[in-house]
Amino acid sequence: MPLTTEEALAGAANATIGTVLVLEDRAMRVWHLRLAPGDTGHFPHLGPDTAFVHDLTNTGTTELVFVTVEFDSH
Repeated sequence: MPLTTEEALAGAANATIGTVLVLEDRAMRVWHLRLAPGDTGHFPHLGPDTAFVHDLTNTGTTELVFVTVEFDSH
């Protein structure tokens, strides 16, 4: 199902790719992303070569947990 206008705006306004930033240094940032069952997170589109989408919904019955590492490209 396509995103609503509100969901797309929420994703565009969100500068994070997770729910908690757990480590940041000059080379990288490490994020935890946690969603309870039924929760949806709206995240920014990171570019055409990334696998991340604007929203993520936990359709399961247990907590969804990801660890994402964002490397500095400079």
